[in-house]
Amino acid sequence: MILLLSILIPVLVGLGIYLFGKGMSNRLLGAISAVSLLIPLALLMLVYSTDTLETYAWITPLGINFSLYADGLSWPIALAILLLGTLASIYSIGYMKGEHALHSYYANLIFFVAAMYGLVLAADLIEFYVFWELMLIPSYLLISFWGHENAKGAGYKYIIYTHFGAIFLLISIFMLWLYSGTTNMFDITAMLHAPAWAFQLIIVFMLLGFLIKMGVFPLHTWLPDAHANAPTPISVLLSGVMVSTGGYALMRFAGFMLPQLQQYAPIMMLLGTVSIIYGGLMALMQTDVKRMFAYSSVSQMGYIMFGAGTLTYFGFLGANYHIFAHALGKGLLFMVAGVMITQMGTRDMRKISGLAKKMPVVATSALIAVFSLAGTPPMAGFISEWTLFAGGIQSGNFLLTAVTLVLSLITASYMLWFIRRVFFGPMSEAVENAKVPPASMRYAIATLAVLSILFGLFPGFLLDVLVPAVMHILGIVGGVF
Repeated sequence: MILLLSILIPVLVGLGIYLFGKGMSNRLLGAISAVSLLIPLALLMLVYSTDTLETYAWITPLGINFSLYADGLSWPIALAILLLGTLASIYSIGYMKGEHALHSYYANLIFFVAAMYGLVLAADLIEFYVFWELMLIPSYLLISFWGHENAKGAGYKYIIYTHFGAIFLLISIFMLWLYSGTTNMFDITAMLHAPAWAFQLIIVFMLLGFLIKMGVFPLHTWLPDAHANAPTPISVLLSGVMVSTGGYALMRFAGFMLPQLQQYAPIMMLLGTVSIIYGGLMALMQTDVKRMFAYSSVSQMGYIMFGAGTLTYFGFLGANYHIFAHALGKGLLFMVAGVMITQMGTRDMRKISGLAKKMPVVATSALIAVFSLAGTPPMAGFISEWTLFAGGIQSGNFLLTAVTLVLSLITASYMLWFIRRVFFGPMSEAVENAKVPPASMRYAIATLAVLSILFGLFPGFLLDVLVPAVMHILGIVGGVF
């Protein structure tokens, strides 16, 4: 019941906030939201390093159960989702002050987090698809009704693109059921008997669904608008964890797509490399801080795509660890962007300089996130990036790995340019007139900075659960090494 309760508690709290929270203050709503996600976080810690499966009768006539599974592959991203959800709720107390219909905002935030959390725990394909679609509804509402500037247009674009990807996923799930007679993820491998053409179609459609969700080039065009126009706490969730669910799904489903998936490995690695380069170059060209971080997400998803695309032990290990490292680093940077918006009234980096003198804690935290995403020791991103590059070497694609490693310096370039432009130099007028952000925003930022260091210094906490899970998935086809 632990996993089921960890989903039901936030859903019920979110429903209660929506129905009865209209007269509540912003601070109270934010606190309730944070606690409703902190409780599942505590429950998730109870199943650390243990494979936990819970099965409940659901669509009995079709033999479909509601199954939740926490193992080494799902546990780290589930942790990242709940961590960012909790901190986004706390951050919202300061950021969303004075906004309209806040009871509805916090309810949708909770529903969004719960849907992502349910997705990574799902052990049945139908259940997985339901959560996949449920993510869209609250996130679309959050973008469209509480976002910036062209929020409604960005929301429409977001839901059309991602729903289009969901259709591909649904077709592949239907074909898997047709040729296996089951939707249980654990039974498909043994029961799947599909002709070669059908198996190829299943793989292609699944990859399309996952890559659209990740925003990998050239299927990324929805991402910059959605992330840039969403309210900043929601940008934290969209960029920090939502896009990464596609990478998680690819590694989870690899168990029953191998060895046929192997022929697509070079293509997936190449797409990862192109995304790293394209996203990085586009980030360098931006003056809007949120659009820069949005394109940075395209680049960072390239790292996850590259690692997962190797279909190797180190590649999977690094890609999954990078999901977590990216959640911490990119979540932090979007929160820093929110400070610029609320305290300086601008997203234009050309109007901001010398911020480190005014806000040293924010500056230090941003520098930690930048170093982490650039793969600098001792940050979490160093562990993930060098492990996934080891996966590239392990795959035998030495030239592509070497090229990707060298060109990943683009990440350091645009990140360090951001730090130099915004935090150093003489204080601009916007910075001189700025006030220190509310405590709720500062605490959320500082927490992510500390975690980025801790998970770089002590990677064993996640690797201890990741290693056996990755070995199990790749061991299905005859071993890891």
